[in-house]
Amino acid sequence: MTLNDKSILAVNTLIFNGYRFDQIFEEVRKLGFPYIEPALITSYYPEINDSYLSQKKNLKQLKDLISANGLKVIAVGAHIDLGSKTATESFRKRIEFAHGLEAQYIHTNSTHKPSYSVFLNNLGKLLPLAESSKLVITLENPGDGENNILNSGEEGVKLIDKNRVIVLKVEL
Repeated sequence: MTLNDKSILAVNTLIFNGYRFDQIFEEVRKLGFPYIEPALITSYYPEINDSYLSQKKNLKQLKDLISANGLKVIAVGAHIDLGSKTATESFRKRIEFAHGLEAQYIHTNSTHKPSYSVFLNNLGKLLPLAESSKLVITLENPGDGENNILNSGEEGVKLIDKNRVIVLKVEL
């Protein structure tokens, strides 16, 4: 593979933050990339919230835009704090939306150490849904460098081994 080989790369929409999805998808198509990674992250796209993700018309509209540009979805950025008490319901909606886009991976944040037990409880509820949706949950640390449960690959391996997680990937 060379840097010119775009066949396995997905472009995350955050690099076009501030542009509409139709503009982003058209530009990605023109650049010759086959895959798009929609960012369904409320802090970047306030209109993409739990209500938006619950409406089938929004899924259809996004799928149609992706398809019209000859793109496919391999992954979805759906970052929330999985250690929050509202994470289960919110991330469930993101899993269902990502499944509807035919994604294989769904990216999110883990949590901070004080929320570890809530995180494990939430993950225990979400993993069966992800597995039945044929999605792999990929975890990143929250990115703020503050007391995260995942700061290294070693911590990620321990999390996976300790909890016998089979549909989870850790990204640092």
